[in-house]
Amino acid sequence: MSGPVRLRFLPIAVLGLALAAGWASADVPATAEGITRPSRRLQLQFSLPGRIEKVEVKPGQPVVAKQVLARQDTSVEEKELDVLRLEAKTDLPLRAARANLDLKRTELERKKKMFDQNVGSEQEYLEAVFAEKVAALNVEKAEQDLKSAEFKFQKQEIRIEQMKLRSPIDGVVERIDIGDGEVADPQKPGITVVQNNPLWVEVFLPTSQSKSLRLGQKLRVRYRDDAGDAGREASVIYLAPVADAASGMQLIRLELANESGRASGLHVSVELPAGAAAAAGASP
Repeated sequence: MSGPVRLRFLPIAVLGLALAAGWASADVPATAEGITRPSRRLQLQFSLPGRIEKVEVKPGQPVVAKQVLARQDTSVEEKELDVLRLEAKTDLPLRAARANLDLKRTELERKKKMFDQNVGSEQEYLEAVFAEKVAALNVEKAEQDLKSAEFKFQKQEIRIEQMKLRSPIDGVVERIDIGDGEVADPQKPGITVVQNNPLWVEVFLPTSQSKSLRLGQKLRVRYRDDAGDAGREASVIYLAPVADAASGMQLIRLELANESGRASGLHVSVELPAGAAAAAGASP
């Protein structure tokens, strides 16, 4: 038999008979069938309920990280932000409290001097001491109120930002399940974004072959529907820690660069190294 031998997903008994019959040899590299998957697939949804004002993208559209995919109506929240901005940027209450504190301290100094000179009563002096302490506390409260207003303003800014659905990755819009004018449901995915560069290649191998592989190992991958594909190298990034006991198969995942932007979900052939190919030709 000429050409590379393909190890298809056969029942384990049939696969053993085929291998024993000489479907693979040390001279002919064995190949396994795999499928490309997105390296990331994110189902995005708004964190807050609200009317969707505009969906900014379409299915199949490339997007970049932090790009706005959809946004909710923020008209009410923007008005509230204006109010909070005014409160956060206005220090009039604090300035008034400080001015009152200066006045009370001046009065305290005058009452203390009069008391020391026996021309003022102790009661007047104690009242001045109390008034100065209250004025100092009012300054502290005005300072805290201003900080609280700043925090409320920042919180409202965050809330408005959360009403914009952004892509956390560079990728492609796979699916849109929301539309203009609808009410966003935080419990349901709104837009699905996939990352196809790099791609993942998933392949199932008999454990007799997979045991010879290691993380970081380079394997050559070719697209099955492309006769002229010279193949490219992919790195082993995952060896399933638990093999399937019934079939004796183990999931292997490789990372494949995809600068050309080919779709995921395509069938590929993975050329196995000599050790794995020899294991394929060994008798059960």
